[in-house]
Amino acid sequence: MKLLACVAYFLVAGGPCNAFSTTSVGSAASRYADLKDWLLSGTDDSFISPKLDIRPSTRGGLATGGYGAFAGEDIDEGEILLKIPVAKCVTLQDALEDLECGPSFANLLKKAGPGSDTVVIAGYLAKEYLLLKEFDRRISEGATADDDSEMRRLANIKFAAYLRTLPWGRGVNAQEHVLFWKDEDVDALLKGSLAYKDATETRATVKMATMVLNAIISPVIRKARAEEEPESKDEGFRFPWQQEPEPESSDEEILEGLEDAVRG
Repeated sequence: MKLLACVAYFLVAGGPCNAFSTTSVGSAASRYADLKDWLLSGTDDSFISPKLDIRPSTRGGLATGGYGAFAGEDIDEGEILLKIPVAKCVTLQDALEDLECGPSFANLLKKAGPGSDTVVIAGYLAKEYLLLKEFDRRISEGATADDDSEMRRLANIKFAAYLRTLPWGRGVNAQEHVLFWKDEDVDALLKGSLAYKDATETRATVKMATMVLNAIISPVIRKARAEEEPESKDEGFRFPWQQEPEPESSDEEILEGLEDAVRG
């Protein structure tokens, strides 16, 4: 994930960063509209050309909900279509300045060294996404954004509009990846091919990142959910899309939803 991920992702997909955009999950079209509204709010430095449309796309066979950027009119050579200031982009600084996990992210960055900035940003976005899901759950049960200080905090997740447009689940925007597979499927379908090493290394890397981030993020999410920290037990590692755990794993219980959020 690049430091200017918000800009890059907007060009192909799109996600509320304040109360007006966190109070409803909405349809795909409304989520992209919310994203555009948020990108233009609170600054004179943003610009989205009226010629630029975000709408369903069938390019690449994405007939199951994919979205893309389209020109609604002819575009002149050199014409500016999009300007997004850094303040509207997800950066490493956002993670390091996070009130809840910033110091822990900084410590991880110091200990892990080069390359760990990607893990830190993924962890920050995963935490904010899981808090956003908790906000939606409370709203669905009748809570309001002004009920208490915790709800007011959840109603103002900085990148909520961006997060709502990301394909967090399998099949969303026709998303498929080897991370969704079971180990036995990876072995059966890829072993002996050139893709096998990349697939197993990618899965191992994401699994390790999830384990590390779990220790940082889990207390914050469990507090928001009013959950107690579980006792350690050996039940095997499990991606959220798997019904059964893998046979070998760490003893640490992974926060529900975290693997999916990190992978997404």
